[in-house]
Amino acid sequence: MAALAMLLSLSACDKNDSPTPEPEPVIQPGEPGVVFNNTLIIYMAGENSLARFVDADSIEIARGAMRLPDSARVVVFIDDAKSSRICVATKKAPLQTVRTFPRNITSTDSTEMLGVLNEIFTTYPARRYGLTFWSHASGWVLHQNPSQVRRRSYGIDNGKRDRYSNNGIEMEITTLAGVLQHLPHTDYILFDACFMQCVEVAYELRHVTDWVIGSPAEIPGDGAPYQLMLPLMCAKTPDVGAIAHCYHDYYNSGVGHDTYYGVVLSTIRTDKLDALAAATKPHIVALYGDRHEALLDDVQRYCPRDDDSYYTEYYDLASLMYRNLAADDYVQWRTVFDTAVPHVLCSENWYTALLGSSHMLTVDDAAHTGAVSMFTPGVNFDDRRHWNDTYHMFEWYRGAGFDQTGW
Repeated sequence: MAALAMLLSLSACDKNDSPTPEPEPVIQPGEPGVVFNNTLIIYMAGENSLARFVDADSIEIARGAMRLPDSARVVVFIDDAKSSRICVATKKAPLQTVRTFPRNITSTDSTEMLGVLNEIFTTYPARRYGLTFWSHASGWVLHQNPSQVRRRSYGIDNGKRDRYSNNGIEMEITTLAGVLQHLPHTDYILFDACFMQCVEVAYELRHVTDWVIGSPAEIPGDGAPYQLMLPLMCAKTPDVGAIAHCYHDYYNSGVGHDTYYGVVLSTIRTDKLDALAAATKPHIVALYGDRHEALLDDVQRYCPRDDDSYYTEYYDLASLMYRNLAADDYVQWRTVFDTAVPHVLCSENWYTALLGSSHMLTVDDAAHTGAVSMFTPGVNFDDRRHWNDTYHMFEWYRGAGFDQTGW
């Protein structure tokens, strides 16, 4: 009996002394405070008529996050008809809301935007950053008429949790550049928004990012195919050409929504923009001096609505130069342009909500289209839209020599 008791005692000791299995570690969404290689920030100003696309794009982001590198995270700020919130995902932790703001954030207010982005950069540090701006937009264009409620540039926030109204506060590009100057430098900025690939916007942002990716025209409401693009956007060293090709090919191949036909995109290398301004300046002075107007016949434009008070025509910069310069001058200028804009992706046609149908390239040789637009001053903009005067506030106006033309 004594021997049996001892055996039972030893057995009990052995059982009690066996190591307890370690619990599975709890992975915090995005691992706040941990320095990752990449943090991709997607800023969705969706308190407007695009609110209906937020959920679909969130699903795409969630799917794309499953294919991220282990050292990357995606952080999404969403302001829509539901709430203002921050969502985070990594390959190991699915996209989930980590913060819902107790009040309605005005996503197009500079102080509010700076606060949100600063919180994200601080909480989710990385060695490299990518930044996407998602919303309505209209490039550099804005209204100075105080009787007009709307001002076009980037984003719309109606402030009413309304999923239909586009009547609200918008952000000027000079203000956006000022906000970003207080934040870490980014590898690239992708504008998942219409008309933002104009030289005026890129030139304004040349000190805050290495690349600008976007379209000089309208883009589909569905926007970027994030389920495919996220791994490219968060690669160890992001390849902006691959990002742009993925976006373009998704629609141009017919994989995207079949009513959208295609999309026009380009990439701009910001450290080459001063050289582009210098190369462009003598031609601008020659073409527009003494308030002359360049010839615009057959120049590609991305919004052919002469009667619209919110959108300019968005003439293609390369096409403008091709139609107005001598052949040798154009070849020399185009060499500088191609260095600054190495990826030009133009579908033959693309969807436009403003015209209600497909829009097409109008030039006879698409090789001379650069997928970057530029404002062309004219007397029709003096009184009706005040854009000639408004244009003076942009650095491209001075960098490209418009300040020497009388416009």
